[in-house]
Amino acid sequence: MSEKLLQAWAMAQFNDLEALQTLVPSEVDPNESTGSEENHMHTLLMCSAAHGAKDCAKYLVANDAVVDKKNFMGYTALHWTAFTGRTEVVDFLLKKGANLNARTEDGKNVLHIAAARGHLQYLSFILEKDIDINSCSSSGWNALFYAVAGNQRRVAQFLIEKGIDAGSPDINLKTVRDIAKQAHCTWISDVLPDQSNENSSNSDDDDDSDKEQKKGKAKKSPKSQKSKIKQAVKAVKEALSSESESEEEAKPKTRTPKSKK
Repeated sequence: MSEKLLQAWAMAQFNDLEALQTLVPSEVDPNESTGSEENHMHTLLMCSAAHGAKDCAKYLVANDAVVDKKNFMGYTALHWTAFTGRTEVVDFLLKKGANLNARTEDGKNVLHIAAARGHLQYLSFILEKDIDINSCSSSGWNALFYAVAGNQRRVAQFLIEKGIDAGSPDINLKTVRDIAKQAHCTWISDVLPDQSNENSSNSDDDDDSDKEQKKGKAKKSPKSQKSKIKQAVKAVKEALSSESESEEEAKPKTRTPKSKK
């Protein structure tokens, strides 16, 4: 990495346009990468975008800096705005063709990065653009997963209020609540109502209702059976009485003959 590139990088960071013009493009290629292992904002445009240095960003793009150039992790200049939460250069980058839905090597977009970092204002700003709040990374995580994993309560609550999917599991079948438990986010029940408790309550109510109905039937059962027994006894008596009358009629009639006078 050249000394000139390091100087240009510092100029871009502090939006020192006049100084940057003395090096780019005459001595430093606007697309040259630092390749640093300590700082992964490898290009001058990434640096400008990450620090909200709009003047330098415009100058670099005007001198053929590639808007969507990536570093080894797949981060573009736009991704770095999400990382730092700076919005000053976002609209300019989008106007110049930056891909709002660009993904890093592990499938994250600007929503996921900003949520993990806790940048609430950035999220509010970027959600006004054409981006899906429920978009997921390669692991099946949407922005809410990243907010919870990063213990970002305010961001999580904001996303839930915005209607983000809070119930679908990731590719390992873990839910937001599972991640919250791992991250020791004891506040999750305050921002995310427990649907299972509501369902359990409804189920208990149904069970109670069934029990009451069964009790009612149990109470009515003895009376019903007694009534049936009485009717059966009555029917038997009537049948026996009818048979008795029939037998009497069937018997030969004997009359005592009258004596002749």
